[in-house]
Amino acid sequence: MEKNNKWYKQFTDKLELTGLRPRTVDVYSRAVKQLQDHYDRNPEKITELEVQEYLLYRKNTSKWAPATLNTALCGIRYYYQMMLNVNWELFRIAKFAAENKLPTVLTKEEVDRILRCARPFNNYVYLVLVYSCGLRLSEALNLEVSDIDRGRMIIHIHRGKGAKDRLVPLPHSTLKLLERYWKTHRHPRFIFPRTQTNKRGAPVNDLADDTVNKGCAQNAMRNAVKKANINKKEFQSILCDIVTLHTF
Repeated sequence: MEKNNKWYKQFTDKLELTGLRPRTVDVYSRAVKQLQDHYDRNPEKITELEVQEYLLYRKNTSKWAPATLNTALCGIRYYYQMMLNVNWELFRIAKFAAENKLPTVLTKEEVDRILRCARPFNNYVYLVLVYSCGLRLSEALNLEVSDIDRGRMIIHIHRGKGAKDRLVPLPHSTLKLLERYWKTHRHPRFIFPRTQTNKRGAPVNDLADDTVNKGCAQNAMRNAVKKANINKKEFQSILCDIVTLHTF
């Protein structure tokens, strides 16, 4: 069935006007697109009962996690309320409760093993920053030279979780490590700039005006965890977040 996707651009434009972060705009828009693809119909033609059945399908058949289900529900609810002025009862009662599990905690020895396995040097510096300052992966990746206050020994995190700024204590040893690494590239803006490559994929001397890809950082952590022989399954599933803090 032929679908009209004009709604997608209109929806993303409205979401941006609400002040949501670009990542959230993308996730919410994709949630409605997945609903459309599931029924092969434009979303305005999909009924409340069908949305309900879709969410139950994702819960019971696709086995989506509660957090994923709630995100999809939020995106779908935003669409129908903002674009179609629809406020179904489903949106008032639907809720997917997450299991109240204790967070995975690594021991100091496990953290040391992971860091010893982090290669090359930029990955080691990156992981030390994440652990010693309690940063999320994206927060560490987006760190700029101007975010580091050497006088007060703090880092200014911009638009962290919940789009909030915060100040984070910076250990002296981590500062020295960051300075040592920065001197290897001296990028005027970023601590972890992306290395440009030629057509063959080989690195060139020039640095890009953006940061290392988040996927590359996640792979670096996965590889270090694997080499360190850390087998905590819960940790493998939450690599995007800091799971324990230690002082270096």
